[in-house]
Amino acid sequence: MSRQTPRESLLSRGAVGFWFCAIGAVGLLRFYLGTLRADASAIDAVAWTWLVGSAVISVAGIVLVVRAVRSRP
Repeated sequence: MSRQTPRESLLSRGAVGFWFCAIGAVGLLRFYLGTLRADASAIDAVAWTWLVGSAVISVAGIVLVVRAVRSRP
């Protein structure tokens, strides 16, 4: 008899990717709430940094999740 190793779930394989996506979503929410408080022409450099950083970390998370889906054992 051969023992099969248990398959890892997508959640465990892509945990870091899902974490990055969640952090990116929180950052995008932070940017959106910041734009609600000020009018669109008064968005400062900190808000733009939130937007760019959130977009970068979200893209990294999506890439990691896609890689986890494709590396199905």
